[in-house]
Amino acid sequence: MILQHDTPEDFVIATGEQHTVRDITQRAFAAVGIGFRFEGKGIDEKGIDVRTGNVLVEVNEMWYRTTDVDNLWGDPT
Repeated sequence: MILQHDTPEDFVIATGEQHTVRDITQRAFAAVGIGFRFEGKGIDEKGIDVRTGNVLVEVNEMWYRTTDVDNLWGDPT
């Protein structure tokens, strides 16, 4: 229905479940067989490949929200 809408509008697409970016990142790497761990905290947190030690994910300072709320999720009803 969103794609068939005649005029642009804002839409909320939600499942009613809460997932963090960390959760999604870990699941994505697991799905392709990459062992992965997070190190550090906040702006200094990095996602590391456990086999190679390479940094695969870093926090982008431009998108880091220091005063974000703890719980955000959409109501699909």
